[in-house]
Amino acid sequence: MISANGVYVFDDIFSEPIVKNYLKENTKIEILSFLEQNHLDVDYYIVLGFEEDFHMIYKLRESYDTYFLNFVKGRELFKPTYPQKNLLDFVKSPISHIGIVGRYDKLKYLADIFKNLKHNVNVILYYAADNKDYGFLEILDIESSKEKALSKLLRIKMISPENLLAIGDNFNDIGMFKLAQISVAVANAPDEVKRFAKFVTHATNNQGAVAEAFERFILGQK
Repeated sequence: MISANGVYVFDDIFSEPIVKNYLKENTKIEILSFLEQNHLDVDYYIVLGFEEDFHMIYKLRESYDTYFLNFVKGRELFKPTYPQKNLLDFVKSPISHIGIVGRYDKLKYLADIFKNLKHNVNVILYYAADNKDYGFLEILDIESSKEKALSKLLRIKMISPENLLAIGDNFNDIGMFKLAQISVAVANAPDEVKRFAKFVTHATNNQGAVAEAFERFILGQK
């Protein structure tokens, strides 16, 4: 299993990850200091590593965007999620990624800034699945991406990309599409993402798109 946009590769869900790509300490300091000092009026958070049970800690603010609050409430149902005044207090902890949630146009502007910072990072921006006015911006270690993690897993398991089926719905899946022999975008993926896929399902990711892809390409059903 690959999770957190390629931060982890698990051989099975009951064991420690065989691959972990955490943000480097100087990168964490630079990104969090930038967010702290520039008062950008955005909601942001960190996710701690496997060793600390994936706690999500978000910046304590006087008020939050309603969309972000709904995101927080959803995550609270399955993992510890809580605010703290200074996220820089956690730079010694393993951190899988720094995330920002907000209006897509604003996040697009921020993504360009982060791509030009001193430290080499992987900046992923994608639409919120349920509201394309909003998005998620994730800052990860340069070695963290779905396609890099997938390449490592293929080498470990001695599997050829010719035997790989990739299904995705957003911009963070494009690299995976380029790697796979069969690439499938779901019906509600952005048009820019669909252009990189060889096939597009009739169903959305909420209506059985994965089942549709399995039926066609694995079970051989029309």
